[in-house]
Amino acid sequence: MRPHAATQYDLQDIKGLLITCGLPCQGLPDHPGAYLVVRDTAGMLGCACVEPYGSVAVLRAIAVAERGRRAGLGELLMEALVSQVRQSGVQTLVLRSRDASGYFMRLGFTPLEPAAVPPSVRGAPGFAAEGASGIDKDLLMQAEL
Repeated sequence: MRPHAATQYDLQDIKGLLITCGLPCQGLPDHPGAYLVVRDTAGMLGCACVEPYGSVAVLRAIAVAERGRRAGLGELLMEALVSQVRQSGVQTLVLRSRDASGYFMRLGFTPLEPAAVPPSVRGAPGFAAEGASGIDKDLLMQAEL
């Protein structure tokens, strides 16, 4: 199994997986180029979504189906995603996490103060002042690539 670029046909399954995993779908891109996916014969196993903003990218979502957890699929998706964004000139990856900060810390992410959010992503969904109402409950994180 290798992560690969999503197609238009994957978008409904991506949404279904995010909902099953309890992750928000609001504001996520509706074009398949923003996603990497992994499938098996039973369907969607995992997905990741990233949005680039110059040299910084926002990890908007990463999800793995229950049947694919604890097998390294999340790390495989992250490695593929990081490789992809590096090739496009991204040097920093930022995210918001409510429940998975320990997971992301193991992957090399560090906490990020709201005032230190890179200017290029301050208008991104979840990082804009008007959209950051839950920011005190979420941990902002970043990783230098």
